[in-house]
This record gives sequence, C-alpha cells and structure tokens, in this order.
Amino acid sequence: DETNKMLESQLTSLQAKLHGMEAVESPTKLLSEIEQLRTQLKAEAQTTSMLKETSRKLKKDLTVQQSVVSRLEDRCKTVSGEKESLETKYEELHSKLKKSRSELEIKNVELSKQLQE
Repeated sequence: DETNKMLESQLTSLQAKLHGMEAVESPTKLLSEIEQLRTQLKAEAQTTSMLKETSRKLKKDLTVQQSVVSRLEDRCKTVSGEKESLETKYEELHSKLKKSRSELEIKNVELSKQLQE
C-alpha cells in the first residue's frame, strides 16, 4: 500500500510535469516514465490482491485446523475418561477374582479334610 501511494504520487507529479506546469524534461521521456509507473502500479495491485487471497485462505485453513485440534482434545478427554472407567472396572474384577480364589482355596482345603476323614 505504501509503495502504491508512492508510485501514485510520482505518477501525479510526472503528469503535472507533462502538462507543462514544471516541464523540464522532454514529453516523450515523461510519457515513458508514466507508462513504467502504470505498469508498476498494476503489478503492485496484482501482488496485493494475491496476498489478500493467500491471507484469506490461510485464515480459513487455520480455522479448520483449530476445529480439528478442538475435536481431538475432546476425544482425548473422552478416551481418558473411558480409560479411568476401565481401570476401575479392572480393579473391581481383580478384587472379586482374588476373593473368589481365596474362597475356592478355603473350600478346597475343607474338601481335602473331608476326604481324608
């Protein structure tokens, strides 16, 4: 934008010179400089447009990525909760298994005694 303003200022100045207000150089040379400045202005405008489009696309991509990250974070929380639940169930089942094993061992000892009698 600053470059555009500078080039526009130079263009205006050269146009003023061309119209005889400050004519020092030949009109042909001034016309050539004006054409160069117009070409530069067009190129700058295209570059600016491309940069704006790229910025828009990057912002859109960032929004999509932030959404994906948010969903992944939510999924991680869910999985973490499921893991804790499974660990609790495992501990409960393990405790029941120990208790059952202990009860079976006691019954086994009792049955062994009965068989010996």
